[in-house]
Amino acid sequence: MVRQTVLPFKLERTDETFTAPGGLALLAEFTHGLGVCGLTDRYLPGPGSNRGYAPSVFVDRLILMLQAGGRSLEDLRAVRREAGLMRLLDRAALPDPATLGDWRRRMGNPQTEYAGLVGLGQVRDTVNARLLRRDGHETYTLDVDATLIEGEKRDAHWSSLGVRGYMPLLGFLFETPVCLVDEFREGNVSPGAGQLEFYRQCRTRRQAAGALSRRQGVIPGRTDQCVGDRSDAVGHHRGSGCGGQGRDRRGSYGGVAGTGARVWVSGRGHGAYDAGDDDGVSAEHQARSAAAGRAV
Repeated sequence: MVRQTVLPFKLERTDETFTAPGGLALLAEFTHGLGVCGLTDRYLPGPGSNRGYAPSVFVDRLILMLQAGGRSLEDLRAVRREAGLMRLLDRAALPDPATLGDWRRRMGNPQTEYAGLVGLGQVRDTVNARLLRRDGHETYTLDVDATLIEGEKRDAHWSSLGVRGYMPLLGFLFETPVCLVDEFREGNVSPGAGQLEFYRQCRTRRQAAGALSRRQGVIPGRTDQCVGDRSDAVGHHRGSGCGGQGRDRRGSYGGVAGTGARVWVSGRGHGAYDAGDDDGVSAEHQARSAAAGRAV
């Protein structure tokens, strides 16, 4: 006779609504506290009719979908099926994937001078200013990363990794992890291309965030503060507005002529940047690399 083990619990049926991604409620509360929805409705183009969705509806649902692990617009249907989560967040309106796709194309329409993308940039800058004015830092490290996005579109190019897609470049602050600049790039564009210009964009955006914080009544520190740059893509290390020679952990020095910025290089050799070089690599470094048989 086989003895049956009885577990100390009972199973019952219930009509209550359950949801698996309940943690998304905390993210929704966080974005609400930052005022993302209000900023989105302020800066992005509104619906073309009274029956259309507000921009905040699309942005909010996209954030939820991505944080839930979605990789395509069709994954929005999985979020729609979470009735418990939608009830908890009071999200009655939820556009279908086709409607969301049409809205994204309108936001990036060149005939409207990319009004939606410009508006999203304003939302990002305003949120960054709200975060940076409270972080208490006076020195920042710029962390530049190229992110490969696999794509199946016909216009997607092959990357150096053997995958078709796109290679956007993102500039983050390390101390307070906010994204200052995002630059969309084709998949066949080298992550090391245009690094100096990208750095200047990040520097300008950081100073603009400081000015916006002052207009909101809080001074986060000097806007000409030192900014160190750690670029994983090309192994560069830079600083700006330091008022003196920059020095990295390896002890190398360098400078940018006529810009007031101090630049130092680490990783693949040492030498000063020339402000006239489009790729941001000094002639000295190129010559030394060529002599060593290494490509810059």
